[in-house]
Amino acid sequence: MDLETLMHDYYITFSSKEGGEVLKDLANICYYNVSPYVPDSVRETDRRIAKQEVFMHIMEMLGEENFKKLQTEVLNNGE
Repeated sequence: MDLETLMHDYYITFSSKEGGEVLKDLANICYYNVSPYVPDSVRETDRRIAKQEVFMHIMEMLGEENFKKLQTEVLNNGE
């Protein structure tokens, strides 16, 4: 499978109503737009950073234009 096809598949997956709900949940558990830093816990900070990396990969695979669209429609409730 080529990269363009895979990126399209990511968009199809997360652009549906159900996919949008999953994307919201992933944003929440992956500390989207939240500092991963945990005072006095390097291990927990590293764990949160790793989760952010997964969400960043999803964003990259959606492509900038598609992610901005889903960010507005799904993650920011249309705002």
